[in-house]
Amino acid sequence: FFLFSRHAFAGMPRFQGHTSWIYGLTCTKDASVVVSGSYDGTARLWDGQGNPRLKIKHPQVYFVTQVVLLAEGTRLITACSDKRLRLFNISTGGLLGEWLEHKSHVHTVAASQLTVCSAGNDKVLIVWQLKANTNSLVLSSRLSGHTKSIVNVEINKAATRALTASIDKTLKIWDLKRLECVLTLVGHEKSVNFCAYSCDEKFIVSCGDDCAMVWNADGTRHCRIAMDEPSQCCRFSPCGRFVVIGSTSMLSVWQVTAKEPEVVQEQEQHYGPVTSMVWALDAAVLYTAGVNESDKTQDVYEVKRWKWSEDTKLVLLDSASKRAKAKGSSEESAVASSAGAAPDTAAAAAA
Repeated sequence: FFLFSRHAFAGMPRFQGHTSWIYGLTCTKDASVVVSGSYDGTARLWDGQGNPRLKIKHPQVYFVTQVVLLAEGTRLITACSDKRLRLFNISTGGLLGEWLEHKSHVHTVAASQLTVCSAGNDKVLIVWQLKANTNSLVLSSRLSGHTKSIVNVEINKAATRALTASIDKTLKIWDLKRLECVLTLVGHEKSVNFCAYSCDEKFIVSCGDDCAMVWNADGTRHCRIAMDEPSQCCRFSPCGRFVVIGSTSMLSVWQVTAKEPEVVQEQEQHYGPVTSMVWALDAAVLYTAGVNESDKTQDVYEVKRWKWSEDTKLVLLDSASKRAKAKGSSEESAVASSAGAAPDTAAAAAA
């Protein structure tokens, strides 16, 4: 593993440096540390403003598919295409441990308290326990139920339940104490690419190649959001009244308190597909990953940060470019979006 000092990044634009798609994104609640994981085989650490701090290269690893910071904010877990999970010290970039238990590409990893969950192409959700005050990750259980690859997992705050999304068109809720599936959510007609809890955990949002959906915690459908293009990621706003969706050409914000959802904002500043997002809740900042395709000679893989408020919704920070389209406003950008095709999650999962 190779460690690069911050001096190696002098003059680099904020949140830029990856050379391929960014699907992993995690941060501390106060936005002091942001980590991105990329198909270029690296994880990169940034401060909250996008200044590079550390680059961790995974030799012989084609993809770093997901990253998650542990609760104390000093250690990082990466999920990789070589079937492994790895644990790093984020101050030094030092490798603290690695585990090979999956039988294929690991797509996703999540952590809450001392519980870690990982999943991927082998269709199995593996539940791990991190031993307190150690760097030891112990396999607790292998849970089966999905019929195709699992591409996303989320754990609730109490670490009692996990939520998974799969290209088999379903979501599943797992009881992490009884170690069993307790609910299967059916409604998507195509692959489900992402899932997330609301902050109060009363609702679930999922998105995929056909639409986005908001579910009640008991698995009943609250509303369906019809999308004109596939979506790769989605999150509730801090208040839970809105859902932010990242699709192949933009970010969109939807009001979802009523049975009929309404789009209230569209943001096109990524100039291409949006592939991942994460909230720094204490700072009311949303970080999004995507690819800027505005330069026809070279794609730029980058992370952007947005300030959130109930009135203005998402406001892009650190950019002179403004291409927001607020629904109901007479002012819209005349510049057309240059939409590109992100790697097909379902195709990659099926590989």
